[in-house]
Amino acid sequence: MTHSYLLDRVNSLANDPALDTIDEPTRKQFLESIEKLRRKVETPVDFTLRTVFGSHQAMVLRLAVDLGLFDAIVRAGGTATTQQLAQTTGGDEILVARFMRFLAVMNLFEELGPSTYKSTPLATAFTSQSPLSAVVIHATYTLITMSQLPTYFAQTSWSSPTDATDGPFQHTHHTTQTFFEHLEASPHLQQAFNKVMTLDFRRSTTKPWFELYPVESKLLTPATTTTTTYSHGNNGESNRVTLVDVGGSQGKDLLALCQHFPETFTPSTTNDTAQPQLILQDLPSVLAGIPDPTVLPKCVTLQPHNFFDEQPTRHARAYFLRTVLHDWPDKQALLILERLRDAMAEDSVLLVNEGVVPETGAGLMVVQTDMIMMCNYGAMERTKAQWVALLERGGFEVSGAFGEGEGGHVLLEARVRRG
Repeated sequence: MTHSYLLDRVNSLANDPALDTIDEPTRKQFLESIEKLRRKVETPVDFTLRTVFGSHQAMVLRLAVDLGLFDAIVRAGGTATTQQLAQTTGGDEILVARFMRFLAVMNLFEELGPSTYKSTPLATAFTSQSPLSAVVIHATYTLITMSQLPTYFAQTSWSSPTDATDGPFQHTHHTTQTFFEHLEASPHLQQAFNKVMTLDFRRSTTKPWFELYPVESKLLTPATTTTTTYSHGNNGESNRVTLVDVGGSQGKDLLALCQHFPETFTPSTTNDTAQPQLILQDLPSVLAGIPDPTVLPKCVTLQPHNFFDEQPTRHARAYFLRTVLHDWPDKQALLILERLRDAMAEDSVLLVNEGVVPETGAGLMVVQTDMIMMCNYGAMERTKAQWVALLERGGFEVSGAFGEGEGGHVLLEARVRRG
């Protein structure tokens, strides 16, 4: 079998119309096979150039998003000259031409002729209204810190960061603010971060947490232990809160939970007190950025809260943390756990939904995320053993693990350790 024959087969496959209709699992298998093929034929020089210059593509994509090139060519009907794009965006034409040339190489635009470009389907994914443009803004901001890691580690004797106020981000930006405090002062970055937190690709499990965890039997049946209630609602009656989504961003998890159990959380009745009570907690700036709070059911209450402060909702049946603790090193994570532990009743449960680093064979996305945690937050992705150890140090005992083998995330159930 000759090399030319193999090359013809690859080219033939690339033009096969069947690729336009493949399902998602098959698509991912194709990408894995393509990656294997690339590694087979790639030389060390190829690998080096691809790796070290990869950030160039990310940054040019960011520049195009910030300048509004994707929006501009859409408004022009999908085809435009660099002169037209410069006039629309306010950018220098020579600079616009350099960006467009680079973006054409990336297959975002098709070069029709000198200084003339046509949008490709890929380009429409990065207009200002697309969530992927938010991903570009958020991820490329991390590259600034990443570029300073050699200096940071040289000055810290190559020690892993352990404090969210004294890590690579603070070293790079000459601040003592945490990454999240910095976001509050930067609305553009805060908006991008909030959007990224709602995207499905961050949920690597094939099932949402409430399909992994027995919500109906654990949370929606009458409690067996009498506890102090939480006063809630305009009718003056008291109801014990069913679940508090701590650091729950803009409510996507609670909304999905309510939609999964419509008869429970959105019943066809005017008696709101019959519904389980849900609390969505996050920083005021995050909750204020919810595009349309009215999409949340009436049983969801927005409660501005910093999870380093005393927990205002006491004795709820469950406190839920989804991808919150991985943003914090042990020092700050233990304080978050302490605040929750102090608020929990004897029968309250803590539900921690986090990514888990496998002991061996970690994938690229896992290790890349771990680097982001280190750069921005001084934190880390953890193995299951590290998660269990953290919870135990925080005064909890793990009473269950759900969803193992479902795609990299696990839901840990923990209770306050007594005695």
